[in-house]
Amino acid sequence: MSVPAGETVIVGGGQAGARLFALLRTAQPSMALKILCDEATAPYERPPLSKTILEEGTLTPQWVNDVSIYRPEQSLCLGRAVRRIDRQNRLVVDRSGNEHRYDTLIIATGAGARRLPEPPAIPHHYLRDYSDAAALRETLGSARSVLVLGGGAIGTEIAAIAVRRGLAATIVEAQGQLLSRSLHPALSERILSTHVKNGVQVYLNRTIAEYVPSGVVLSDGTLVEADAMVVSIGVQPNDAIAREAGLETRNGILTGPGFVTSDPAIYAIGDVANYFEPFLGDWHRSESWDAANLQAEVAAAAILNRPLPAWRPPKFWTEQFDDHYQFCGDLSRGAVLFESDNSTSFVAKIVHEDRLVGICTRNAPRDFRRMCADVEMPRSRQSTEHGEQER
Repeated sequence: MSVPAGETVIVGGGQAGARLFALLRTAQPSMALKILCDEATAPYERPPLSKTILEEGTLTPQWVNDVSIYRPEQSLCLGRAVRRIDRQNRLVVDRSGNEHRYDTLIIATGAGARRLPEPPAIPHHYLRDYSDAAALRETLGSARSVLVLGGGAIGTEIAAIAVRRGLAATIVEAQGQLLSRSLHPALSERILSTHVKNGVQVYLNRTIAEYVPSGVVLSDGTLVEADAMVVSIGVQPNDAIAREAGLETRNGILTGPGFVTSDPAIYAIGDVANYFEPFLGDWHRSESWDAANLQAEVAAAAILNRPLPAWRPPKFWTEQFDDHYQFCGDLSRGAVLFESDNSTSFVAKIVHEDRLVGICTRNAPRDFRRMCADVEMPRSRQSTEHGEQER
């Protein structure tokens, strides 16, 4: 495949789409390149939404790229949510009816919050974008108590910030542990202990049975009263335009090597992309900042007809009260071996098939950086890099 001579269009202004824009613009300054964003602001970093923006400090977005990279001005199209893709004529049509021709198309539409079937009686929030964060921050400034539905990374971070701001916080989680999608129970237990120690009331293996004017009644009959609720029960990939265009989808847009879709002119990256993750040994949609950047790197190489970069083990981090947790590799299986474990920090190794397959550290960034290079892929998965697996 040669470097695209026609227009390359990126749909989506999240981390993956913005990072890909910068990589392509830097590698090929003359490339006809355009990014369509549904929000009215330039692409910004998402991790601060559940961290620093909810604190009482700055409310200013952190840009993914210096805005000067989007020159000329028509390269950045704000408020241009896409309505449909016309694959036959290679057109993208936005909600205003404007047509954008492409030779290469990248779908980076991300994911939307999974919503409750009916709203609770108390004020409630979801957290996916900057406006959500601003509204939630205002609520945290006036409420006395908050109920967080969902014990994943975002939910636990919000509960921690609520406590730091002087609110009473409760987490209700349907599974038997916090961060159940990604963490070994032994690692989850450490985060649970931190929350309990800081006064968070945590209910595991519970769901909401009933809404009442003062809060909710749980599946075991427990009444939880709160001034506000934050709903953090996962996300759904924004793959409707891909599905309607006839692309292959299953829990997101299915992709192969280089993150190309079932149409060789179209790629998918970010939260919306479903790809074979060799370190995890399964089809996977990652919602992490690090994965978005790596996917952009791989897609950029594929689009530019360059060798694909070496695959890296998945990484993510979370901030819980004064603790900074960092994770690398497969953290869901194997044996957890704690090292240099004390009241303020630890280093944990996850061993599977006699190989170091994962690392978790608490307040030990130097150890994390040093040890990530030692994380290995299990032997059974070593030939499956870049999605080289049958769909």
